[in-house]
Amino acid sequence: MSLALELPAVLVGSVIVGGGIGYLIDRWTHTEFLFKLIFGGLGFAAGIADVIRRTKGNQKPNQPSGGSGDGG
Repeated sequence: MSLALELPAVLVGSVIVGGGIGYLIDRWTHTEFLFKLIFGGLGFAAGIADVIRRTKGNQKPNQPSGGSGDGG
């Protein structure tokens, strides 16, 4: 259950950090929306990659189904 609560925070946090970096660069270079869009998209992509990595690492291995458990 903790993973289900953690994944949305990871995704939203990465977009906010990326957009924040883009906002600061936009203010520094006096551009309107260019770097917010670029870094927000990079943050989104990084968030999706992190969510996929976390869910793949948390899967349980497949166990044989059925049988009496005697291996044969």
